[in-house]
Amino acid sequence: MQGTYKIMTELIYGGGLRLAECLSLRIKDIDFERQCLTIRSGKGNKDRQTLLSNTVIPALKEHLLSIRKYYESDLKNNIARVQLPYALNMKYPNAGKEWGWFWVFPSHKLSCDPRGNIVRRHHLYTSTLQKAFHASVLLSEITKNDIKIKHFCFPVRYGLKGRAAVCFRMGRFIAPIQKQTEPPKSQVPS
Repeated sequence: MQGTYKIMTELIYGGGLRLAECLSLRIKDIDFERQCLTIRSGKGNKDRQTLLSNTVIPALKEHLLSIRKYYESDLKNNIARVQLPYALNMKYPNAGKEWGWFWVFPSHKLSCDPRGNIVRRHHLYTSTLQKAFHASVLLSEITKNDIKIKHFCFPVRYGLKGRAAVCFRMGRFIAPIQKQTEPPKSQVPS
Protein backbone atom coordinates (compact mmCIF):
# COMPACT_ATOMS: atom_id res chain seq x y z
CA MET A 1 0.00 0.00 0.00
CA GLN A 2 1.32 3.43 -0.85
CA GLY A 3 0.40 7.08 -1.27
CA THR A 4 -2.90 8.37 0.08
CA TYR A 5 -4.13 4.94 1.11
CA LYS A 6 -1.02 4.28 3.16
CA ILE A 7 -1.46 7.62 4.95
CA MET A 8 -5.10 6.81 5.66
CA THR A 9 -4.23 3.37 7.02
CA GLU A 10 -1.47 4.80 9.21
CA LEU A 11 -3.88 7.42 10.61
CA ILE A 12 -6.49 4.74 11.35
CA TYR A 13 -3.91 2.50 12.99
CA GLY A 14 -1.90 5.14 14.83
CA GLY A 15 -4.87 7.17 16.05
CA GLY A 16 -7.53 4.52 16.49
CA LEU A 17 -9.85 6.18 13.95
CA ARG A 18 -12.91 4.64 12.39
CA LEU A 19 -12.96 4.63 8.59
CA ALA A 20 -15.63 7.35 8.37
CA GLU A 21 -13.71 9.49 10.88
CA CYS A 22 -10.57 9.25 8.77
CA LEU A 23 -12.38 10.14 5.56
CA SER A 24 -14.19 13.12 7.06
CA LEU A 25 -11.06 14.76 8.51
CA ARG A 26 -10.67 18.43 7.67
CA ILE A 27 -7.41 20.37 7.44
CA LYS A 28 -8.24 22.28 10.63
CA ASP A 29 -8.60 19.00 12.55
CA ILE A 30 -4.85 18.32 12.31
CA ASP A 31 -2.55 19.81 14.92
CA PHE A 32 1.05 19.07 13.94
CA GLU A 33 2.45 21.01 16.88
CA ARG A 34 0.62 18.96 19.52
CA GLN A 35 0.66 15.81 17.35
CA CYS A 36 -3.06 15.22 17.66
CA LEU A 37 -6.18 14.90 15.53
CA THR A 38 -9.58 16.26 16.46
CA ILE A 39 -12.36 13.87 15.51
CA ARG A 40 -15.65 15.68 15.10
CA SER A 41 -19.06 14.07 15.49
CA GLY A 42 -17.61 10.62 16.14
CA LYS A 43 -19.49 7.76 17.72
CA GLY A 44 -22.30 9.12 19.87
CA ASN A 45 -21.99 12.41 17.94
CA LYS A 46 -19.16 13.47 20.26
CA ASP A 47 -15.90 15.23 19.51
CA ARG A 48 -12.62 13.74 20.74
CA GLN A 49 -8.89 14.09 20.28
CA THR A 50 -6.50 11.30 19.44
CA LEU A 51 -2.88 10.71 18.50
CA LEU A 52 -1.18 11.84 15.33
CA SER A 53 1.67 9.39 14.98
CA ASN A 54 4.98 11.12 14.29
CA THR A 55 5.79 8.50 11.63
CA VAL A 56 2.96 9.74 9.37
CA ILE A 57 3.61 13.49 9.75
CA PRO A 58 6.09 13.95 6.85
CA ALA A 59 3.89 12.03 4.40
CA LEU A 60 0.78 13.84 5.64
CA LYS A 61 2.39 17.26 5.18
CA GLU A 62 3.42 16.30 1.64
CA HIS A 63 -0.12 15.03 0.98
CA LEU A 64 -1.62 18.34 2.13
CA LEU A 65 0.64 20.20 -0.29
CA SER A 66 -0.49 17.93 -3.13
CA ILE A 67 -4.23 18.35 -2.45
CA ARG A 68 -3.94 22.12 -2.27
CA LYS A 69 -4.24 22.07 -6.08
CA TYR A 70 -7.82 20.78 -5.79
CA TYR A 71 -8.69 23.52 -3.34
CA GLU A 72 -7.19 26.26 -5.51
CA SER A 73 -8.76 24.85 -8.67
CA ASP A 74 -12.20 24.74 -7.05
CA LEU A 75 -11.85 28.37 -5.91
CA LYS A 76 -10.64 29.49 -9.32
CA ASN A 77 -13.50 27.71 -11.14
CA ASN A 78 -16.16 28.90 -8.65
CA ILE A 79 -17.01 25.35 -7.59
CA ALA A 80 -19.32 25.31 -4.61
CA ARG A 81 -17.61 25.27 -1.24
CA VAL A 82 -17.23 22.05 0.74
CA GLN A 83 -20.18 20.80 2.74
CA LEU A 84 -20.17 22.13 6.28
CA PRO A 85 -21.61 20.25 9.23
CA TYR A 86 -25.08 21.13 10.48
CA ALA A 87 -26.05 24.82 10.47
CA LEU A 88 -22.52 26.20 10.15
CA ASN A 89 -23.20 26.97 6.50
CA MET A 90 -25.87 29.47 7.53
CA LYS A 91 -23.91 30.88 10.47
CA TYR A 92 -20.64 31.26 8.52
CA PRO A 93 -21.59 31.43 4.81
CA ASN A 94 -18.01 31.76 3.53
CA ALA A 95 -16.39 29.21 5.86
CA GLY A 96 -16.70 26.43 3.26
CA LYS A 97 -14.30 28.35 1.02
CA GLU A 98 -11.56 28.41 3.64
CA TRP A 99 -8.59 26.02 3.44
CA GLY A 100 -9.15 24.81 7.01
CA TRP A 101 -12.55 23.35 6.14
CA PHE A 102 -11.26 21.47 3.08
CA TRP A 103 -11.14 17.68 3.25
CA VAL A 104 -7.84 15.99 4.10
CA PHE A 105 -8.79 13.21 1.67
CA PRO A 106 -10.80 14.91 -1.10
CA SER A 107 -12.29 13.03 -4.00
CA HIS A 108 -10.51 13.50 -7.31
CA LYS A 109 -13.89 14.04 -8.99
CA LEU A 110 -16.65 16.52 -8.38
CA SER A 111 -20.06 15.13 -7.53
CA CYS A 112 -23.62 16.36 -7.20
CA ASP A 113 -24.74 16.78 -3.60
CA PRO A 114 -28.20 15.16 -3.41
CA ARG A 115 -29.31 17.47 -0.60
CA GLY A 116 -29.21 20.58 -2.74
CA ASN A 117 -28.25 19.45 -6.25
CA ILE A 118 -25.02 21.42 -5.90
CA VAL A 119 -21.88 20.25 -7.67
CA ARG A 120 -19.03 20.19 -5.15
CA ARG A 121 -16.03 18.19 -4.03
CA HIS A 122 -16.67 15.60 -1.35
CA HIS A 123 -14.22 13.34 0.49
CA LEU A 124 -13.21 9.90 -0.81
CA TYR A 125 -15.76 7.12 -0.57
CA THR A 126 -15.29 4.40 2.01
CA SER A 127 -15.05 1.75 -0.68
CA THR A 128 -11.89 3.30 -2.18
CA LEU A 129 -9.76 2.56 0.87
CA GLN A 130 -11.42 -0.81 1.41
CA LYS A 131 -10.63 -1.85 -2.19
CA ALA A 132 -7.02 -0.65 -1.90
CA PHE A 133 -6.59 -2.51 1.38
CA HIS A 134 -8.15 -5.66 -0.07
CA ALA A 135 -5.83 -5.53 -3.11
CA SER A 136 -2.83 -5.00 -0.84
CA VAL A 137 -3.80 -7.95 1.34
CA LEU A 138 -4.14 -10.15 -1.74
CA LEU A 139 -0.70 -9.08 -2.98
CA SER A 140 0.88 -9.81 0.38
CA GLU A 141 -0.73 -13.27 0.48
CA ILE A 142 -2.19 -12.77 3.95
CA THR A 143 -4.99 -15.28 4.37
CA LYS A 144 -8.51 -14.56 5.55
CA ASN A 145 -7.67 -16.34 8.80
CA ASP A 146 -4.94 -13.78 9.51
CA ILE A 147 -7.12 -10.69 9.03
CA LYS A 148 -10.77 -9.94 8.42
CA ILE A 149 -10.52 -8.50 4.92
CA LYS A 150 -14.13 -7.38 4.69
CA HIS A 151 -14.05 -5.40 7.93
CA PHE A 152 -10.42 -4.39 8.05
CA CYS A 153 -10.83 -1.11 9.95
CA PHE A 154 -11.85 -2.85 13.15
CA PRO A 155 -8.65 -4.87 13.67
CA VAL A 156 -6.44 -2.12 12.24
CA ARG A 157 -8.11 0.56 14.38
CA TYR A 158 -7.52 -1.34 17.59
CA GLY A 159 -3.79 -1.60 16.92
CA LEU A 160 -3.53 1.60 18.94
CA LYS A 161 -2.53 0.81 22.48
CA GLY A 162 -5.41 1.56 24.85
CA ARG A 163 -3.02 2.94 27.41
CA ALA A 164 -1.80 5.56 24.92
CA ALA A 165 -5.33 6.90 24.50
CA VAL A 166 -5.78 7.06 28.27
CA CYS A 167 -2.44 8.85 28.75
CA PHE A 168 -3.28 11.27 25.96
CA ARG A 169 -6.60 12.21 27.55
CA MET A 170 -4.87 12.74 30.89
CA GLY A 171 -2.20 14.96 29.30
CA ARG A 172 0.67 12.61 30.12
CA PHE A 173 3.81 12.15 28.04
CA ILE A 174 3.04 9.56 25.36
CA ALA A 175 6.04 9.65 23.00
CA PRO A 176 7.30 6.18 24.03
CA ILE A 177 3.86 4.69 23.44
CA GLN A 178 3.41 6.62 20.20
CA LYS A 179 6.59 5.08 18.79
CA GLN A 180 5.07 1.66 19.37
CA THR A 181 2.04 2.46 17.18
CA GLU A 182 3.79 1.59 13.93
CA PRO A 183 1.89 -1.33 12.39
CA PRO A 184 3.62 -4.69 12.28
CA LYS A 185 4.39 -5.84 8.76
CA SER A 186 2.01 -8.79 9.09
CA GLN A 187 -1.04 -6.59 9.83
CA VAL A 188 -0.75 -3.75 7.33
CA PRO A 189 1.01 -4.62 4.08
CA SER A 190 3.24 -2.05 2.45
